[in-house]
Amino acid sequence: MFMTAEVVERRRSRMKYVVLGGLAGLYVLVVTLVTVFEGKLVFPAPEYFTAATPSDVGLAFEDVRIPVDGKMMVHAWWIPSQNPDARVILYFHGNAEVLQQEVNAEAKVFHDTGSSLLLVEYRGFGDGGQFQTSGKSTAEDARLALQYLEKQRHIPASKIVICGWSVGSGVAAQLALETPDAGGLILLSGITSADDVANQDGTFRYLLRPVEWLRHDNDFDTKDKIGSIHIPVLIMSGTDDTLAPPWMAKELYDRANQPKTLQMIEGAGHNDLMEPRDGTLLRVLQRFMAAPGGG
Repeated sequence: MFMTAEVVERRRSRMKYVVLGGLAGLYVLVVTLVTVFEGKLVFPAPEYFTAATPSDVGLAFEDVRIPVDGKMMVHAWWIPSQNPDARVILYFHGNAEVLQQEVNAEAKVFHDTGSSLLLVEYRGFGDGGQFQTSGKSTAEDARLALQYLEKQRHIPASKIVICGWSVGSGVAAQLALETPDAGGLILLSGITSADDVANQDGTFRYLLRPVEWLRHDNDFDTKDKIGSIHIPVLIMSGTDDTLAPPWMAKELYDRANQPKTLQMIEGAGHNDLMEPRDGTLLRVLQRFMAAPGGG
């Protein structure tokens, strides 16, 4: 059948709207899926890692299981200092990392400061993924770890320095906000917020921005919290960090209250901040742990 130009144009118009409607539907679906599975994107627990413990590097330790409820436990390692009066570093790692991967870096470096350590594993990491880690669950894990030190180890909050690396800096900042009598806060390769990290990618910044508005479980918005934290703060980051660039460390420092210290590690990236290099990182940590307030 012969179609007039008017009929052809109407069909083309309808097809255009069908295509646009389909693209809009696909976009909404993608945004919805990213929002729903945000926790898996923020906390991608590694599936394969080498089994290791602090004893592999000559450190005495105690394997700790902190009860959450009748079924779940927070796993941690307690590594005591030889000095029974030493301060304690309460440490929270980044994503895509488990306790076993901290043996050769964090465990040894922190122990070399002369401090006792409690290295904490998030639920959902190192346990075969039986639990979906989130901002809410990491905050709960952090509170339980602090309570363990206070109630089981009888260590006052004033002797506990809260520390976090990468996304763990957000966990540490939240706990510091809730613990005004803590001895100090250390942010290593700290992020200003999870949204700031995501927005460095053009796809997220321009196409998936609604995810930022729809859900706030995993914001880790340290830049908005740090001004309400009134304990000594040490911020250290690498000059070559591309995931948490130097501007993030500087913004956190600018917003933090005194006493505060900012130390950039020349040539360090995001994942190799703890490497020895010229010893600057260890010296700064030792100085802070000896006198967090700078005295």
